[in-house]
Amino acid sequence: MKGKHNMVSIILAYNDLAKREALALGFKEEKVLVRHESCESDKRNEDRIITEIIGNIHPYQFLVADYWGASPD
Repeated sequence: MKGKHNMVSIILAYNDLAKREALALGFKEEKVLVRHESCESDKRNEDRIITEIIGNIHPYQFLVADYWGASPD
């Protein structure tokens, strides 16, 4: 796709140094609501989570069904 697109970067866990560096790079500290559900990452669970939530997503909300990241330390 051509044109300008929005990209959102979210840091879910960080230490003090990473927070200072992120703020210096333009990140803003915001309050968020997070629900963690420990389950197997498979098609059945992904479908269940999407079906449960997708009808209730409003502008500026998003669903992350699978994710990657690093520990805060």
